[in-house]
Amino acid sequence: MYILAEMNDVVHVKPWYFDQDLLNVIEDELNKKFANKIIYQLGLCVALFDIKEIGNSSVLPGDGSSHTKVSFRYVIFRPFIDEILVGKVKSSSKEGIYISLSFFDDIFVPFSNLQKPCRFDEKEQLFIWQYDTGDSVHDLFIDIGEEIRFRVVNEVFLDTTPTGPPKKNDAMTITSVVHNKDEIKCPFTIIGSINEPGLGLLTLSSRASFSSTKNLQNDNQSHNCKNNDYFDIVICGGGMVGNAMAAALGQENLFKNLKIALIDTESNKEKYQNPQIHHSRVCALSSTTIDLLKSIDSWDFIQQHRFGEVHNMHVWDGSTDAFISFKKEDGSNLAWIVENNLIIASLTKNLSNFKNVKVFYSNKIEDFKQNDQAIDIKLNDDSNITTKLLIGSDGGNSFIRKKANIDVLQWNYDQVAIVATMKLANKTQNFTAWQRFLSTGPIALLPAIWSIKKNMVNNLLELNDEEFVHKVNQAFVIEDFKNEFGSGIENLVQNGIDWLRNVIPKGSDYFTDRETEVRILPPKIASSESRASYPLSFLHSNNYVSKRLALIGDSIHKIHPLAGQGVNLGFGDVICLKQCLKDNLLSGNEIGSWNFLKDYESRRQRQAFPKMVGIDALNKLYTDYEYGNSLIKTPLVTARTVGLTLSNRVIPVKNFFVKQAMR
Repeated sequence: MYILAEMNDVVHVKPWYFDQDLLNVIEDELNKKFANKIIYQLGLCVALFDIKEIGNSSVLPGDGSSHTKVSFRYVIFRPFIDEILVGKVKSSSKEGIYISLSFFDDIFVPFSNLQKPCRFDEKEQLFIWQYDTGDSVHDLFIDIGEEIRFRVVNEVFLDTTPTGPPKKNDAMTITSVVHNKDEIKCPFTIIGSINEPGLGLLTLSSRASFSSTKNLQNDNQSHNCKNNDYFDIVICGGGMVGNAMAAALGQENLFKNLKIALIDTESNKEKYQNPQIHHSRVCALSSTTIDLLKSIDSWDFIQQHRFGEVHNMHVWDGSTDAFISFKKEDGSNLAWIVENNLIIASLTKNLSNFKNVKVFYSNKIEDFKQNDQAIDIKLNDDSNITTKLLIGSDGGNSFIRKKANIDVLQWNYDQVAIVATMKLANKTQNFTAWQRFLSTGPIALLPAIWSIKKNMVNNLLELNDEEFVHKVNQAFVIEDFKNEFGSGIENLVQNGIDWLRNVIPKGSDYFTDRETEVRILPPKIASSESRASYPLSFLHSNNYVSKRLALIGDSIHKIHPLAGQGVNLGFGDVICLKQCLKDNLLSGNEIGSWNFLKDYESRRQRQAFPKMVGIDALNKLYTDYEYGNSLIKTPLVTARTVGLTLSNRVIPVKNFFVKQAMR
């Protein structure tokens, strides 16, 4: 709807303003000159956005004013072609209907672009849509003042500057569109259309008897799609990331006139079931993710229930004495632990507040066809949807990705993650995230997750709760494969850092004190319940986009849970895609344009892929893959020992990892 236009002008400042701040005076003068004005072939000027450059001022003889060259950006109202807008019916004539957006009235929908069949009532001076319910035909009046949704199909500029007679070509162009030469006096006219499903009056009034059993209203809790319904954006997948994408779009004022659909295979999950039960599937949310949840009004719901805080992290090697511990200098959280179902409940509950978001529960996409203009979607209830942009958020086994023929890079780890809810023996609350790298895979507490080799997982799952708790407690303390050479290297590195700390001026600014870096053990676990497991794998999509299609969440990336970044990557996709959509619309492009899609892919791949590679390398570095040769194992142990020790003692490196842990 809006674009940013870079403009240049010479601003005249009167002498009586010379004692005022020049920047403020220039801003006022630019708004006085351009606000609510039409610029030929550009659009309606709304407000000054920013000033990029102010040149030198000069005073010319005569009026005593200063003249300053200024480069600036102005917010321009100029909807892109195919954009969906909502306005109010202003008036009607035989030629068509006129629509107002309150700040802009020159919107015209010609008779040829109205819903069919349609006729003009001379007595009422209104158009009547003859709506066929299947049983009978009813007259639905398009009344003055009714809210109406329309698509922009054309724009017409007319140069009205009084420098000469009207341009013949402009007059012919407008007349050919609106068929009424006498009414063409405005410099900027938007031509609209309501002749397709999903467009037209938002609330239809009928002067005839209308069956109350025919429901024309959309119900956000259980929405049934009519054949050939239209949505600007369709999101496939009702998990945490898909729900967050729908909420983020619904919350944004720039998208309030867009129709957004969320397709969810499950039933409504708004109610947070059984809050007394602690669920084993949880996420460690970063500060960036928390900011996203706050921006879409979901965090308050989570705070009303429960969440865990992570103030410190303590990570150590099972084969040597190397470790790293860190926290934020200001004492704020490194992460927040929240149950998956609570996150989904907070997002789903919030969706009901957005009038432009419709949720199709217990439904799924059976098929879709891509073309240059749109995507045609078939649902499993035989309904059809047309959209300008399809967002796939349907998991690692994504149907959307496969249907679009997008290849992936993937492999399975020889590991399975065991998750459970655990009760600590010590009643004091734990604010530390613990992780130990064993030769069979990492084990962590807060959240509780044990990544272990596939050939060992059945033995752990078959244990009773008491035996399982004993194994978990042992895994945090018993000696793993002990590498004496690695331990010697760790001690050598520690001594080297101590020497540098004492020799380098202000060495304490760069290296921590060895005496303060003491490895501590996690609290003892008393009991466990709700045990579950799932296989671990790596997946990265070669492309994040296709024609009129974008992928987010697990449909484009899956990583090892050792860094707690899986769902945070998905929420990062939401943030990036939303920002790219905003930039795209402000630039005057349409939803789903190829430039927008490639912009999202480029931005997000640069952000996500390096992090994925780093996490994968870290897992391989710390996992014993039965090389069968100590000559191979020893260099790996040495490398990770040196890396972990340096990360713990070198302050800039440590601060870097703190920042990464919070993103």
